[in-house]
This record gives sequence, C-alpha cells and structure tokens, in this order.
Amino acid sequence: MLFICLLTGMQTIKAQTAEETLEWLNVKKVDIERNNGSVYSADKLRAADHYSSIAHDIQWQNIKEVIIKKGYGIVVKGKVIERCFKGCDWDDKSAESLTIYCWDSSPPEMIEKFVKALKHMAELKGAKFLNDNLF
Repeated sequence: MLFICLLTGMQTIKAQTAEETLEWLNVKKVDIERNNGSVYSADKLRAADHYSSIAHDIQWQNIKEVIIKKGYGIVVKGKVIERCFKGCDWDDKSAESLTIYCWDSSPPEMIEKFVKALKHMAELKGAKFLNDNLF
C-alpha cells in the first residue's frame, strides 16, 4: 500500500494556472519574438509590431491550431481580427491566422516551450484544437 501511495505521489504534476502561463509568456517573449510587440492578456493574444499600425487579435478560445514554421515563426490559426490603429482607410477585417515572428537565434527548444504555453493557455480558456488524426 505504501508503495502505491509513493508511486502515485511521484506522478503528480502541478499544472500552471492561466495567470502563471500569461506571466511566463509575457516574460519569455523577449527571448524569441523579433518584433516584441505581442501582448498576452487574460482574454486574447494580440500580435503587433512597433513598425506597423496593424495588430492581429485572437480570443484564446478561438484558437484552432498553433504551429511552428521553421525559420519564420509561430503561426496561430483560428478566428483572427485584423485591426488598424492609424492611417488605414478600412475597418476591422477577418483573417485566418496571425504570426509571431521569431529571432533566427531563438533556440528551437524555447520556441517549442512557447508553443506549448500558448496551447495550454488556449485550452484553459476553452479552445478546441483541430484533430490531426482524422485522415
């Protein structure tokens, strides 16, 4: 019986809360993001850069897929809103994805951890990811 209790105790995993995950994302983004303009808040992810007047917003629950494009960045797919802050002659538009551009020098392990954290946050907020095992 003692053996079973010890074995069960060794397999206990502490899951990060939404607040812990957001803090981690906002601290670690400087290590991987080229434009460092993304904002991770309780309700959404906003990808923007300091050189553009356009931002892309996605509610966490609207994320369907998060993938790594080698040498490019992290692509987040789902229901995205493209917003213009100045100098545009259009209103908000729909888009299918947003990109978080990564430094070429970003370690692949760090990018993978960042993707894992993005997915974790989305799942905590109710996202339903695409099932890649259908076909």
